[in-house]
Amino acid sequence: WMIVHSSRALKHEGRLRLLDLKGQVLAEKHLAPASQEWMVEMEPYPPGLYVVEVAIEGKRWGRKVLKR
Repeated sequence: WMIVHSSRALKHEGRLRLLDLKGQVLAEKHLAPASQEWMVEMEPYPPGLYVVEVAIEGKRWGRKVLKR
């Protein structure tokens, strides 16, 4: 599992996506208002680089993560 943490609780709904480096969506989660931490299951995916993308109110942030 991978834990994604925000320094502040969400004020609005959002979306978290796990993508491979080709941009294919592997997993997607709904983010509820007032939430601050989310878990993404990584077991089904092989070791490698992935992108975690969070979208809230039309703004998107992404970070590369390495699964060993």
